[in-house]
Amino acid sequence: MIFDLFNEPHGTTWEIWRNGGFVPVKKEGVDETAFLTEAEKIKNNVGFHSIGMQGLLDAVRSTGAKNVVLAGGLHYGYDLFGIIKGFALDDKEGHGIIYGSHIYPWKKGYQDRVLAIAEKYPVLSGENGGNTKKIGFIPEDQQEDTAIWVPRFLGMMQKYQLHWTGFSFHPKASPVLISDWDYTPTPEWGALAKQALAGDKFPDKGLR
Repeated sequence: MIFDLFNEPHGTTWEIWRNGGFVPVKKEGVDETAFLTEAEKIKNNVGFHSIGMQGLLDAVRSTGAKNVVLAGGLHYGYDLFGIIKGFALDDKEGHGIIYGSHIYPWKKGYQDRVLAIAEKYPVLSGENGGNTKKIGFIPEDQQEDTAIWVPRFLGMMQKYQLHWTGFSFHPKASPVLISDWDYTPTPEWGALAKQALAGDKFPDKGLR
């Protein structure tokens, strides 16, 4: 069993990601809390103190659990750039760390954000995939056509021998691998993921 320390961290720095610190909760309009202390901000529900990924890892190890752990990067679990810039976790008491990256059709900078880290550390893409229907909260012009992106993603996983799990195995949780509970693969994502898992090769289409 792999323990995922914290799902999709975002909105903070690599220093706080690793070592902890105050994480503000953004509010619309003028920030009237700028001069409050950290304790006052927490009391007034405008932020919280994070113990950081290293603190979470240490807490897991303090229970005696030696399971491999998964640590997702910044930018909602996508960006692993800080791992090779001095923010890798220290795990002397367990069986190791896998760094997680959620890769979607609107993410860019694969070489610096994922591949450079995978050259030195284990990396797993535990969330990925695309659908013909665009994601509502992402500007459409930032979302690559699924027909282009899915083969490119699978080709990249194969070329660089990266680990990945298809997402999501639910007909109503986008990006969907199956279109119904008879497990019919969606043509734009599920069918191609199934081909890749069966050993079909996808060509290298270059990086974003």
